[in-house]
Amino acid sequence: MRGAVLFIAFSALASLVASAPATMCATRQYLDPTTNTCKACPASMTACSSATVAITCQRGRYITPAKQCVSPTACPPNTFPDASTKSCKKCYAANAATCMDGGTASATSCLSGSCLSGGRCVYIARMGSYQYCSNGLVTSCGTGVLKCDSSGVTITCKLGYNLASGAKTCIKCPSSQIWNAQTEECDERCTLVATVKTDSSGAFESVKQRAQRFDASLNLCVDCDDPFAESCSSGGETESCISPFENRDGLCVAPCKGDETWNASSWQCELVCSDGHYETDPVDGSTYIVRARWPNYATSTCEYCWDLGAVTCENEPDSHMSINCIEDYFLSNDGQCLTW
Repeated sequence: MRGAVLFIAFSALASLVASAPATMCATRQYLDPTTNTCKACPASMTACSSATVAITCQRGRYITPAKQCVSPTACPPNTFPDASTKSCKKCYAANAATCMDGGTASATSCLSGSCLSGGRCVYIARMGSYQYCSNGLVTSCGTGVLKCDSSGVTITCKLGYNLASGAKTCIKCPSSQIWNAQTEECDERCTLVATVKTDSSGAFESVKQRAQRFDASLNLCVDCDDPFAESCSSGGETESCISPFENRDGLCVAPCKGDETWNASSWQCELVCSDGHYETDPVDGSTYIVRARWPNYATSTCEYCWDLGAVTCENEPDSHMSINCIEDYFLSNDGQCLTW
């Protein structure tokens, strides 16, 4: 009888223990409140309070603010992997999607509606009119641009710049040029190349418009120094001359006429004619006379002297008088060069 009573009491105690909830689970387990049983934590966790809430993570995993265990490259938006704590910490840079560290200027990408500039996320709506967001980065609209659209296309230009609508760019003309709205190019302010008036045959008659240069100190166009310059440097020095004038060391001079030649020492054309003399043929060695010529200033040509043996002769068209004679000739009383 007593044995039966003991058996019944033991059975009741065992049933009571079996129905009592577990109060402590083994390592890497958590108590499932719905079943009152210990269950294994997910493989990424070393300790957890549920299947979705981590307490600590496996080696190589970082715990997120939502108590998840992820790889350091998979930290959620607006957090960064902190190696010292093995956790994904919240970015301190406002509106950052990703960041390098906890600094206020450490953003590497931004949340929607913001754009990255110098490690900070700027509200797109608050960006300057001269900026736009390109691939998540605050980008300048371009040189001289006052305002551009969200794609970076120029709308208006800064003061001093001109809008080339075709190229959608802002162009600033140099001080020596002005903007041509029709061609959308910078044109020269000055007449850089002289224009001339010609006769029916195309020969030069007169200068219609002198060549000019832009004087930056005066901010205006001034004529080149030489009236016959076709073009000149910014300092006024002649670069080229109007045809038929020739550039002689920076001066435009009329071309020499007829047989005239330029004398660089006297800076003028001179008519210099050759004296009569003997020369030797380089081929057969024979000697021949080169006839003397006299300067005809009326025609700017050298005319042959009448006498073959003359060294020089008088400068008169109708004169047959020689002044002196070459070797083997003598001067007669009537001014003729005769042989012996």
